[in-house]
Amino acid sequence: MGVGMANFISEGPIEEAARSIASIIADRDVRMRFERRAFRALRDDPRNARHLRRTAAFDGAPAWALEALATGKPVHAFVLHPECRRVLSAQAAGLQSMASVLHAFGAMKTDKQRALVIMARELTAFHHTMSSQTLAAKIAAAQRMRAAVDAETAAQTRVCAPQRIPVSTREAWVRICTLQELDDTGAALRNCLRGAARGGNGYGDRMSKGFAAFWRLERDGAPAAVAMILANGVLGEIQGPFNRPVDLRDPAVAALLEAAVTQVNLHVFNRNVAVPRERVRQLLEFIEQCPAA
Repeated sequence: MGVGMANFISEGPIEEAARSIASIIADRDVRMRFERRAFRALRDDPRNARHLRRTAAFDGAPAWALEALATGKPVHAFVLHPECRRVLSAQAAGLQSMASVLHAFGAMKTDKQRALVIMARELTAFHHTMSSQTLAAKIAAAQRMRAAVDAETAAQTRVCAPQRIPVSTREAWVRICTLQELDDTGAALRNCLRGAARGGNGYGDRMSKGFAAFWRLERDGAPAAVAMILANGVLGEIQGPFNRPVDLRDPAVAALLEAAVTQVNLHVFNRNVAVPRERVRQLLEFIEQCPAA
């Protein structure tokens, strides 16, 4: 006979539904514990119980069910309610995510990773002892922590090989290779690159997707300017502290142009002009010689 709030004619469909919902969890132990949890939740939720009123449609039903129906006692068929499926499927997806954390972050390197692993261990080992509300809250908190860890990892992942362009004994251009490095450079120069690691501007996307390369001018070991070179070799921007413009006649700029730039777009005489790198200095010298209007 069925148990719980409803008197189910068969628990087979409940077991099948619980098994199906839990199947997305790769770890066997976690999956089996959740399957048992899901079974209990499905069995005890009255929304999944359909009251049967006739015996004709249930040939082969157990004798107790036929007797109960004949005497007017309640007998139920299991029909999975969509909201029950949604809630349990979300829990299963959250536990699968947490189980994968234990494989992805076996070597814990940061405080956020350590906190996430602790949360994942608790959820995967003891989720079957938690109420539905507690489980949902803990999964939500762990997923927020995982998003923070993923952002932290992305910010520290190199998107290019380190490069260096010497200028003098005091100066060199250094290729920026991570979003965190781009963010730190913006913070040091107090310019619009700040927030790149947190997705606060479009510069991080341009670098991580390969649309642009960023170079930092280091002078005596400290950031002095930053340049953005587009994927087609065009010098997009070059700025100093507080987004101040950098003189293109600076020898450090000449070294960057020679090594990494094919073209510079300038606004000259109320016109946008594409200038090959080898003509930039010549054009600037000509403009310098022109008398002021």
